[in-house]
Amino acid sequence: MQSDATAPAPRTHWIADRLDVRLAQRRVDRAQVTGLVEALGALHATRASAPAPVSLEARGGAARAAVAERAPELAEAAAEREAAIRNAAPALAERAAPSAARRLHGRLCCEDIHVDPLGRTQLGAPADDAAGDPCEDVAALAVTLAARGRADLARQLTGAYAEATGDFALYRVLDAHLALAGLVAAQRVLAAAPGSEAGRAVAERLLAASAELAAPAAPAFVIAVAGVMASGKSTLAARLSTAHAAPVASADAARPAGPSTLDPGAQDEAYAKMFRRAAEVLASRRPVVLDACFATRAQREALRAFAEQHRVPLLVVECRADAALTRRRLQERARQQGRPESDWLALRERLLATWEPMKELPREQHLPVDTARDLELCLPRIERALGRCAGRLHRVRRPSPRGASAIA
Repeated sequence: MQSDATAPAPRTHWIADRLDVRLAQRRVDRAQVTGLVEALGALHATRASAPAPVSLEARGGAARAAVAERAPELAEAAAEREAAIRNAAPALAERAAPSAARRLHGRLCCEDIHVDPLGRTQLGAPADDAAGDPCEDVAALAVTLAARGRADLARQLTGAYAEATGDFALYRVLDAHLALAGLVAAQRVLAAAPGSEAGRAVAERLLAASAELAAPAAPAFVIAVAGVMASGKSTLAARLSTAHAAPVASADAARPAGPSTLDPGAQDEAYAKMFRRAAEVLASRRPVVLDACFATRAQREALRAFAEQHRVPLLVVECRADAALTRRRLQERARQQGRPESDWLALRERLLATWEPMKELPREQHLPVDTARDLELCLPRIERALGRCAGRLHRVRRPSPRGASAIA
């Protein structure tokens, strides 16, 4: 995919490829979302030098007041969105502290974004004073997608952005930025069409969309997709990510590429970074998918300790495939990357030499699946197993004489 964060859209793209037109015609899919993510990442790679923006709390309060004044019937919904911003004040302050969180961003709207059928994306040039948390752009686009009936793509956009940029910390402030995006978009619509019934209906959808994308009421959980190299982990992890609107924290994405990828030091750091990223997602009360081999008992024990620390259900899905199939997959991977096939085969042999069978995991936390089969046949089994382990974790025994309660 290619993207250009600053070039103006060509006239030939003005109608057919404008994002709002594509959404109205239901011509936005995974390819277009990938293009949006790449363009946003390129834009946000520029460190901001503009003055610090007005706080989210102040902006949210002003937008809420404007919405309530123009559409009193939306006052309650607007107040709920403002409350979401106030509730996130500690996380917002923490997020704003590092200078890395202040980036150039676009104050984006669909009319300024053009995405062609291949996903190549062009964003309108950002305003000179547009600076702040890049999460604001992500949330603004997510609310727009959800308000137009594509909440699935909105969640996909958020997860894909975190995975592509490594900015999983945005999940801690995501609900606040979603609330602000809904309020600001509703305010603009009402200001553009004063007294319009159609305008009020659009504003209502925008406020409802930001609430719909907020953290779900259901408890979070962890699905760890494990297995030997080329066993189908990443493919299954991506499918589960889509099914549960859960970002994927991958050990591969957290480690350097090259022959040292399986060295103990690189392994330990990659797993530690993966757990840190997953913790950011769980802190937002959302589920997360982990993609890693988990080849040793020690790694799996660290995984179980991580889930217990965050008091969330854990399901380890072990991907299995025969040697001939994994070899063919590695050959195809090497061909696509232009690397010698022997590199990947050598890494696989090194991994197999350290592999410890998953015999220590409790049955309710461990589900082997054959990835040589159609994944659609595996998904119902995974859903049932996830339901069982989630139910087991959240059954609470009667309080002990000391008043403490234990997890069943």
